[in-house]
Amino acid sequence: MDTSTNQNGQREAPPSTDVNPNEAVLPPYDPNTPIGVEHVKMGYYCRICFLFYSNEDKAKKTHCSSQAHYDKLQKHLEKEQKKKMKTTA
Repeated sequence: MDTSTNQNGQREAPPSTDVNPNEAVLPPYDPNTPIGVEHVKMGYYCRICFLFYSNEDKAKKTHCSSQAHYDKLQKHLEKEQKKKMKTTA
């Protein structure tokens, strides 16, 4: 799987170029690749999982590489796609 390195030196999955407007697109789960780190905001709070973390590394690297976060992120993206489909219909 191709990955890129962010400004913190962490590996991240690349954005998908094959976008189907009817489905959320995530690469296959890889425990070594954080995904959805943009949802971890100030105070190291994951807006997807509603969890706080004590440090950035644990929040962005460890948490965003977890299967639980991946599954919740996928559900979140599916809901967002449904909202977009309703507003454009």
